[in-house]
Amino acid sequence: MKDALFARLDEAARRRLAVASRVLAAIVGGGLLAAAIRLLLTLVSPVEPAGMGAGVAIYAIQAGILLWVFHARGALRVWGWLIGWTAAVYVLCWILLRPDTTNMMPIRPFWRDAAGLLLCVGGFALLALATERESHALRQRGVTARERRWFRLLGALLLVAALAFAAQGWYGHFGAFLWFGWLSVAAVAVVFAIAYWPWRARPQRERKAWRVVLPTAARASAAARLWRGALAGGMLALPVALAAALLQAPVHPLWRAEAVRGEVGPWTFTVAEEDTAPPQATPSGVLVKHLLLRFCEACDGDIRAAYLQLREPATSRARGLRLMGAHGTREVALAIPPGVSPQERIWLTAVGKDGQIHRTALEAARVSPALARFIEEQAQ
Repeated sequence: MKDALFARLDEAARRRLAVASRVLAAIVGGGLLAAAIRLLLTLVSPVEPAGMGAGVAIYAIQAGILLWVFHARGALRVWGWLIGWTAAVYVLCWILLRPDTTNMMPIRPFWRDAAGLLLCVGGFALLALATERESHALRQRGVTARERRWFRLLGALLLVAALAFAAQGWYGHFGAFLWFGWLSVAAVAVVFAIAYWPWRARPQRERKAWRVVLPTAARASAAARLWRGALAGGMLALPVALAAALLQAPVHPLWRAEAVRGEVGPWTFTVAEEDTAPPQATPSGVLVKHLLLRFCEACDGDIRAAYLQLREPATSRARGLRLMGAHGTREVALAIPPGVSPQERIWLTAVGKDGQIHRTALEAARVSPALARFIEEQAQ
């Protein structure tokens, strides 16, 4: 039926139809894919505000999509790739938007990073074996059509497995960002491993007794070597710089040694000040100090809400300021009431999902030395 339909159209009509299909794919399909990528960048971006950076980057991404749409071989192939990639990105965004994620990156054993990196290395290695050139270099023979299909399928499955492994261990948002780091390191490792494969066949170069090289060719050859050296140095420096940045990154306040650990009812918690600065005044003139609190992973799901208050609550209904966040790290801007004495303590009230209310008192000097110093200075 398809052949009969196209047989009735002349060459000019078929060309116009193909161009119209590509234009529609660029506008509709490219727009949907660009919107999905922007949402993904907003979710995985480690900086704030994330939406601004994603909005700037999406213009270059959309321009690349438009160029690819009119450069691809067939219109049907364009539609297939656009639909597939758009669906995959939206599924990934749905995973990142799960309500059970936390805003604090968990610390996992080193073997999990090594396992995820090995999955990415294996995936890229199989994809490299699916190409004719790398198959000759590594296996000393070409690759058949069946082997190419299997290499591509297994390589893609390993990369997807690495993404699922990262999302399972580090949640959706941190896992996706970590997965991109694994991909970068694995790609560099595979490229250099293939280039310097020990038993790779090296072409024999002819040695000439006299070789005359023109000055222009010599300059071009020197520039090419300089460019390749700079590119190789940049690729090697990128993972080193990333590792140095991770080593120099500040420790989360709740993971520091001075963080206070305690119990409220049947639940354990960790509380710490967000920074060492003294309390700051809000636009309304109220002095506040930012504190962070995290319950244990086993008991976090049993807690409906938590509250902090400086001074003992006067009644059972008085609870203080509610900590923001339903899972993982919770935070609050603790208000400093006027006339507070240095002997006042910070009261934590935790309300369980079963309705039980538990309270405990914490020394202000232990939780926030900066807050205690500020109160003492105000009292003098």
